[in-house]
Amino acid sequence: MTRTGHISDAVRECFEGLGCDIYIWPWFTDDLYEIIRASPLTHWFFTGNTHDYVTDAGSPTIDRRIYKIRTKLMFFVCYSHQLLCKKLGTAIHTAERRIQGDYVIMRMKKDPIWRGVTAGEPFMAWYKQYAH
Repeated sequence: MTRTGHISDAVRECFEGLGCDIYIWPWFTDDLYEIIRASPLTHWFFTGNTHDYVTDAGSPTIDRRIYKIRTKLMFFVCYSHQLLCKKLGTAIHTAERRIQGDYVIMRMKKDPIWRGVTAGEPFMAWYKQYAH
């Protein structure tokens, strides 16, 4: 369990455990594109723990120019991944009930992001919307 019981704290605690410096900017930061572009930081992790769905009218969004920055490594998960998929035209679906718990995900062996992840290793899932 995390310090406060919030699912997003698990992500923060993992990065802290790896010795990473963590800087947090909310989705609605007007100049987030400029912050990222000008920053000396090379790796960026985007998530989201909002209860809004990416398909809701007025749901939080992200400056599309961020997707075009080629000088930084960016990893999108959870809400930010669904948002990216939506912006690219992928259909977003809403499950009847929340998918929650440990799951084994299929992985592509040649993708370097899975280097060091063993077959059958469980991952935490907690979502209701998904891209397909």
